[in-house]
Amino acid sequence: MIIRSSASPVYKFLATINSRIETKLFKNMKVLDCGAGGDLPPLSIFASNGFESVGIDISRNQVDKANEFAKRNRLDMKFIEGDMRDLPFDDESFDYVYEHFSIGHLSHTDTAKTLKEIYRVLKKGGLCQIGLISTNSRPSKLMGTDQGNGKYVNKASDGDRVHYLFTDIEMDNLVSDWKIISKENSGVYLLDYAKNISMDEWLKFYDESSNISLEDWKKRYDDRANELEYVHTYFILEK
Repeated sequence: MIIRSSASPVYKFLATINSRIETKLFKNMKVLDCGAGGDLPPLSIFASNGFESVGIDISRNQVDKANEFAKRNRLDMKFIEGDMRDLPFDDESFDYVYEHFSIGHLSHTDTAKTLKEIYRVLKKGGLCQIGLISTNSRPSKLMGTDQGNGKYVNKASDGDRVHYLFTDIEMDNLVSDWKIISKENSGVYLLDYAKNISMDEWLKFYDESSNISLEDWKKRYDDRANELEYVHTYFILEK
């Protein structure tokens, strides 16, 4: 089942699981998606492959959308309302746990709490996948106004959009209790966005503390498609 191209990390997680299971029988495997709601839930990838599939999301509206999708497409998966920082499941309840574009909205402290909860509900030898927003994203003002401690806020008509960025060292410290199966940087150039921004908007991205002069930044406008990059670092981890 194809969900959307942005779900490619979820497909990679499934491929990693597949490579580790000799029998390829997933019907006894239980997977949890943290931040799973919405009208196109990536958990469908696992449900359609025979996993016992459970999703949790803090938004009742997103949970309702996901359950409606499951009903409409006759997929056996369950979505519940809850907080990934305090998972309502027993210890060692799941073979696999992942999140997709959800943990990046949590502070460094809450991200650590979430990783501890994932560790708790995961069976020994189980795998999890997380994607953290990297400070290699550029320019930094692309993420919004720097509030300190990795927090960036973008003002929008429908409310503030908050993201938290991590350095490589901060990421490695965060997952120090895990066995790292893979660590991969994935950068996405914002081509359509870059194509449509004006010079005035481009100048708002200029960072006075950088080693680039304002005049040189202006000159980069014509090559802006290669200057706006959103970078995630994806970990696959083993308990």
